Amino acid sequence: MSPIKISLIIPTYNEAKNLSILIEEIWGIINKEKIDLEFIIVDDNSPDGTGNVAEELKKNYPIKVIHRSGKLGLGSAVREGFKLSDRPYVGVMDADLSHNPVILNDLILSLLDNNIAIGGRFSEGSSVEDWKWWRKLVSKVGVFFARKLTGIKDPLSGYFFLNKNVISGINLKTKGYKILLEVLIKGNYTKVKELPYNFRVRKFSSSKLNYMEYMLFFGQLFKYSLLRIFKYFRLNKDKTYFISLIALSLILLFYRISSRTFWMDETAVLEYMYHSPNPLNFLIEYFRVPDNHPPLYYFLVILLYRIFPFGELGIRLVSVLSGLGITVTVYYFSLLLFKDKALARWGMFLTSISSYFLLISQMARYHSLAALLTLLSLYYFCKMALVGYERKLFIKFLLFSVLVGYTDLPHFVYLIFIINICYFYLFLTKNKVLSLSKWLAGQAGVAVSFLPIIYLFYLRIFIQNDKGFEKASLLGKSFINLAADFLMHFYAYFFGENILPWNFAPFIAGALVMVVLLFVLIKKLCKQNLEFYLLFYLFLMSVILNVIFLNHADPRYNFIVYPKYVFVAFPLFIILITRLTFEIKGFYKYLIMLMLILVQAAGLFNFYQRQNYFNGSYFNDFTEYQFVQNNSKANDYLIINGDMNIGNYNFYKDKYFGKLTAIPLDKLPNLLEGKKRDLRVWFFSTGSDGDSAYDSMAAADKIPEGFKIIDQHQSVPTDPILLKLKQKIIGRQSYNYKYSVYLLTNK
Repeated sequence: MSPIKISLIIPTYNEAKNLSILIEEIWGIINKEKIDLEFIIVDDNSPDGTGNVAEELKKNYPIKVIHRSGKLGLGSAVREGFKLSDRPYVGVMDADLSHNPVILNDLILSLLDNNIAIGGRFSEGSSVEDWKWWRKLVSKVGVFFARKLTGIKDPLSGYFFLNKNVISGINLKTKGYKILLEVLIKGNYTKVKELPYNFRVRKFSSSKLNYMEYMLFFGQLFKYSLLRIFKYFRLNKDKTYFISLIALSLILLFYRISSRTFWMDETAVLEYMYHSPNPLNFLIEYFRVPDNHPPLYYFLVILLYRIFPFGELGIRLVSVLSGLGITVTVYYFSLLLFKDKALARWGMFLTSISSYFLLISQMARYHSLAALLTLLSLYYFCKMALVGYERKLFIKFLLFSVLVGYTDLPHFVYLIFIINICYFYLFLTKNKVLSLSKWLAGQAGVAVSFLPIIYLFYLRIFIQNDKGFEKASLLGKSFINLAADFLMHFYAYFFGENILPWNFAPFIAGALVMVVLLFVLIKKLCKQNLEFYLLFYLFLMSVILNVIFLNHADPRYNFIVYPKYVFVAFPLFIILITRLTFEIKGFYKYLIMLMLILVQAAGLFNFYQRQNYFNGSYFNDFTEYQFVQNNSKANDYLIINGDMNIGNYNFYKDKYFGKLTAIPLDKLPNLLEGKKRDLRVWFFSTGSDGDSAYDSMAAADKIPEGFKIIDQHQSVPTDPILLKLKQKIIGRQSYNYKYSVYLLTNK
């Protein structure tokens, strides 16, 4: 076998004392029978005469010398050496003796089986002599980020060899000292060999690294990061689409998230956080005095807010991240059921741009977390049903089922009911998901884990005497009420809460799409596979159970707010209509898709304009707070009550209520007795003009005795046409939501 022909490029600047030592050392080590080595010394007009030393060495060794006009950079020196070489292999070494030539033969000969060979400072068996702490730190930081780009242990090594095919047709541009990084990013290679060695301390020269070299390097990192991302996306279109959809979802979820303040139910989080800012203390207190809901969501909000105390965004972060999780899970759930990436991406897209999805996912409420956990539990159940039993799938299914129980009661009830019916149906039809004994043991484990939540509800209902289960529903317990409750799920999931029938263009377009998809469903229903029936069952049963459960467990909730209590049905609905859309062929499929986008775009427009809402209570803006801020005076008081709890006051105190002193509602009589002069007291009140079925009060009716109004601000978010329509349907005055703030004084 003929020897490997290779050029070794050695860039130099002020290396007169080192160069001759290095050349002699290399020449004494190199295996001349197997390696035909030439040196290419590139000198940048060294003031110490390094160029002259190189010329003298030419007399005894196979050396070519390039003399340059000045200090033009190590990277450009290496590039010039590459150009001058006419051999199939090239290598690079520093002239300062730090690169130990003892591994030269192994490095060069390894090119017979590899495209690139690197002397690695960080491979097992390597060592670095006496580096200063700051040099170690800078090197570790740089290597850490460069590894992420290349997957190589020492991608910043200046000691490397390569087959020239690696850089054939590649335009290398590096000016700085880390040209290997550019080769690894741009080069054509498949196999890389790294060999450990002892990185030695220089003897006769100083380091060429300076501030500018470091800046050039970090500029390289940034540029090559973008290049690698571009290259990755160009070669992975499916992942590009997927990541783009995640980015879209993130943008929409975070966009204008702090443009409205917390509505009444959301302020419960602020109350808990005020009294128990420590997450563990919160859990202890919660199991002493519980709310109507399990504690996991509140616990996570308080925990995350300690890490990210970002105002309204920080409080809503759990919900937003859960919303993002729903978007991603829709993709994988669709892929599991229908094995079609285009269909999965379309479902992901429709989820992301839904105004209803954004509304619920931006709330400081538990609904999006409960939906995500329930969806994940259903995903792993379906995976077992379709792919087969695996222990890890079963464990994940059980884990998420338990977490649902600690987040929301309705979702937990629906989940347990739905999956047990499905399991036993599959079991009886010989489609065994897993053995009956394992299933019953798993369900027993879930039931035992739920006992603490049962205890919480016992405290709430029987000890705290919660009377929330005695109110009448909006339309009464009638077939019309049940039908309205049922259909409202479809309306909310498709149109959101902000496209009303009198928004003619988007409503008509959406209605046409719904009719077409319903026709497709009826036509294709008998020709579908198990995956479709499983999806259809999960969605339909969750909606039916929600209607039945809330009509009996807590009938005060009318059809307008029903859908959010089974928010997991929303992503199932999106997957379902996506599947039905893909059943349509040709031009009409794309027409339906376009109309779906137009409907959702109209919903987004109304969402950001905060208009047309079925339930105006969700959209409490900051105008009341600004009214207080602009009109309050020093020594004014703010009454703490159900509509302005102490947590809400404390959260906004510095921004809006800096001049006010908080006083609990039950302490007002003491304040009146102790004050002879006129008082100025601010009072927040949420109410309506009255609804006989709710025994509701107008906001002004809540004003404490002994006070009169001297100024006020009210916002009425209820759509006026919707209000009249509701009153006509129910035959009585309907609930007209109002946010009000009053400036009071003593009578």
